Amino acid sequence: MFYALTPPEQRMWFLEQLEPGRASANICNGFRIIGNFDPEAWLAAVHVVVSRNEILRSRFVQQGNEPAQRTVSHENPVAIFVTELLAGHTKETKEQEWSARVPVMAQVPFDLSVLPLFRMHIAEIAPQEYHCLLVMHHIISDGDMTAESFIKQILAALSGERHETVIRAAAEVPRSLETNRLAFWRDYLDDAPQSIHLPRDLTQTRSAQSACAVVLPKALVTQLNVLASSCQCTLLEVLMSAYGMLLKTHTAQDSVLMAWPDPGRTSENQEIGYFGQPLPIRFSTRDTASFREMITDMRVSF
Repeated sequence: MFYALTPPEQRMWFLEQLEPGRASANICNGFRIIGNFDPEAWLAAVHVVVSRNEILRSRFVQQGNEPAQRTVSHENPVAIFVTELLAGHTKETKEQEWSARVPVMAQVPFDLSVLPLFRMHIAEIAPQEYHCLLVMHHIISDGDMTAESFIKQILAALSGERHETVIRAAAEVPRSLETNRLAFWRDYLDDAPQSIHLPRDLTQTRSAQSACAVVLPKALVTQLNVLASSCQCTLLEVLMSAYGMLLKTHTAQDSVLMAWPDPGRTSENQEIGYFGQPLPIRFSTRDTASFREMITDMRVSF
């Protein structure tokens, strides 16, 4: 059965066609299993979860001139790897070996046309203690919420609980509500800049797959948290305000648009899949405004 891709899935599909086989679309979550571990029972439980969630039985292919999601019903492809760590070593050395293996396991890319688009790696660290690494392609996962739901459903299947996944059909949005939403976004984005003018005299030295980590000193993080608390906002809003100021400095524009990833669901939604949508955050700056005032403006935007 073929389905049209959702907007988030379309974005993931486009990025995959742009750079095939990129591991940067892999989402990884780690778990610790305490107690008796039966590989056959775990595998059977994962099969149950896959049978209940179509997205875990879906691959993404070219159908004519458009990408499509193809869901199968006659097979439950599962990839679970039980890793044998060096026997006879202490728990500490096994932890070190596992930590060294995780980046390698996490960087193995997926082929969107081949099932499954997730895999699990499990290793015994100590008697009745195991590490589990869940790797999923972003096109079927939105991160922690999907991973948490996946593990909860596995545990429910292991305990014999009936944990049917409820697939909620998209309810028809009342026309009046749709009109109000459209009016809001038209007003919010009225006169918004269509582009951002960044300097072009810098040489790109990193590829799109290169990681660029920024580690802030602990003392600075403490000061930022104090600032966030005094402004009655989150640390994220403070950092977004600083990012907006950085863009203003480089562009000399009074207004910039920044994309904010919205999860597209609440914590009560336990479905597995990718529901996220980018929302535009308009950051307007005034030459006379203090940074605290800019944080307030950012908070209102959120």
